[in-house]
Amino acid sequence: MPVWFREILIGFLILGAAFVAGAAANFFLRLLRTQIFLKRGKTLADELLFAARWPVFHLIVATGLVVIFSRLKANYPNQVASWIFNGVDAFVFIAAVALFVYLLYRLSAAGLVWYSQLLADRSQTRVDTQFIVLFNRLLKGVIFFLAVLVILDHFKIDIKGLLAVAGISSLAFALAAQDTLSNMISGFILMADRPFRVGDRVVLASGEAGVAVEIGLRSSRFLTDDGSILVVPNVELVRTRITNHSFPDARVRVALKFVLSHDSPVERAKGIFERALSATPGILREPEPALMLSDLTENGLEFSLFFWVPNLEQKGRAAEGVRLRAFQLLKESKIRFAQREVWLKENGMP
Repeated sequence: MPVWFREILIGFLILGAAFVAGAAANFFLRLLRTQIFLKRGKTLADELLFAARWPVFHLIVATGLVVIFSRLKANYPNQVASWIFNGVDAFVFIAAVALFVYLLYRLSAAGLVWYSQLLADRSQTRVDTQFIVLFNRLLKGVIFFLAVLVILDHFKIDIKGLLAVAGISSLAFALAAQDTLSNMISGFILMADRPFRVGDRVVLASGEAGVAVEIGLRSSRFLTDDGSILVVPNVELVRTRITNHSFPDARVRVALKFVLSHDSPVERAKGIFERALSATPGILREPEPALMLSDLTENGLEFSLFFWVPNLEQKGRAAEGVRLRAFQLLKESKIRFAQREVWLKENGMP
């Protein structure tokens, strides 16, 4: 059997084996995805397997071609046609790197979309599509740059200058986009840490309060009590204190104080306050309202009432209802509120 015929036969065998291996890998990934991961719902593994199926097949076939032309180049080093093998081998190597880059990009993009959806579900907000596109482009640029470095290194081309230029460009970009990058990173921190969610009522350290309507990657928006939209950069939300009135639930405790005169009957006054609490709509019965004689002051007897309402919006209305009913009942029972008495002493008077 001539040597050239044997090499051609071996080449076809390697190519056939690569096709079979690629098809087997494709079938295995599809089987793994449909029979195991899809039954558990959409997961990261499911997204990665779907993204990897066909790129893996083509990558295995390209690897087989690289092996074939590497054998031909090694077995025919002095032939006139060796430059053809070198050219084809270089082309196949670049194609294999391109396929590997395509596989890596699809896996990274699938992971990014899945994680963005996970953050959106956890924080009950959407992740802006524009930012997903931006991250995809940045990811594509980084992977493409790494692929160029691998190809240049394979052909023994010095890449130190290119690395220096890339380092300086990256530093310049980072300095120019420092605020934007800080807000974007802070946005991911807010979505992962979840100090508040969409619909939560929060109070910022500045005293501004509102209901969270959107948590974006650059800024978050709150609907204030006067109907305006407050836009706060995410980096400020990460660095400051936030009071969340809706977590772990929306219930709010209300505390009221009444100061009655010293001659007021304590048990009777307690009964009046209990009637006022039970007659006011919107007050939760669990946790149970509480009242106590909390202090004896120079002005009178101080009574403290504690009760819970379903949310912050009902706090003022319920407090007003309790005050009005307590005032009416105290007035009907002729129980007086405490009044400060001031005695003036004239000169020469005892």
